[in-house]
Amino acid sequence: MQSETLTRVLLVSILLCLAVLIFQNFTDGSGAAAPAPVTSRPPADPDPAEAVRFRNQHGRYLTSADLVALRDSVVNEALPSDMRVWAALELQGVHNPEVSEVLISVLEDEDAVLSTAALQALAGVRDPRVREAALRALQHEDEDVRMVAEFVLKSIEGG
Repeated sequence: MQSETLTRVLLVSILLCLAVLIFQNFTDGSGAAAPAPVTSRPPADPDPAEAVRFRNQHGRYLTSADLVALRDSVVNEALPSDMRVWAALELQGVHNPEVSEVLISVLEDEDAVLSTAALQALAGVRDPRVREAALRALQHEDEDVRMVAEFVLKSIEGG
C-alpha cells in the first residue's frame, strides 16, 4: 500500500514536471519564446543573503520582483490553469512566509492540479500553517491532492 502511494506521488510529480517543461517551451504564437519570469543565473552583483534566500528548488535565482510576479500569477484566476501551476512549481523551495501564504490560499481551489502543485511547492517548509493546510488537504475530494498532502506531511516531519 505504501509503495503504491509513493508510486502515485512520483507519477504526479513527474506529470507536473512535464507540464512545467512544456510550458517553458510555450511560445506567444509568433514563434518568439515567451519571456521567462525568472533568471537562470544570479544577478551580476547579488546580495549574498538575498541570492540564497530566493533560490528555488530548481536552482534558479529569483529576484524580489520575480517572487511578486510568481506569487501574483498563482492567485490570478484570469490566467490559464497551466500558467498558475507553473508559477506555483517555480516557488518550490522558496521558504518565505508570504509565498507560503499564497500557496496555502490556493489549496482549496477547484483546480485539483493547482492544489497539487501548491502542495508540492510547500513540501519541506517547516511552518505550522503549512502543516495545518496539509492536514486539511487530507480531506480534499481529489485523491492526488490527498496523496501529495501525505507526502508533504512526511517531508515536514522528516519521515
